Amino acid sequence: MAAVAVWMSGGPAVRRAAELALTGSDADVHAFVAGGRAAAADQDLRAKVEELVAVSGPGVREKVLAALAVGTPAALQDFLGNGSKAPFEHDQRVLLSQIQYAGGPGVRDAAKEVPGTTRRSPSPLRRLSVNEQRGLSTA
Repeated sequence: MAAVAVWMSGGPAVRRAAELALTGSDADVHAFVAGGRAAAADQDLRAKVEELVAVSGPGVREKVLAALAVGTPAALQDFLGNGSKAPFEHDQRVLLSQIQYAGGPGVRDAAKEVPGTTRRSPSPLRRLSVNEQRGLSTA
């Protein structure tokens, strides 16, 4: 039953490995429990971090690539847990500057209100950038 729960809650690699174990022999189930699950979870973690390279700004991308270069699950987990916040907030501030520069008067006025809140949470930056990308705040 534990393998079924892992199959239901795991990432793509974990689900594949659990499915192979569940449809295989007793030895396959034992191999999955003994180390296959951990190896598959490491693959899922690496894939999650690799996805960030394509969708992140330069600060996050630099830190992602450094974590990937170390290559250990601990380095990847550390990046996701502790190492992504500061570069993400920096990338958001850069994006805000770009939006402010390229936007119309309404966007520039809205952007002036955001910098004080970025130290606590980048969410206002995300809202502004999403609105700008949708063309909602270009007045």
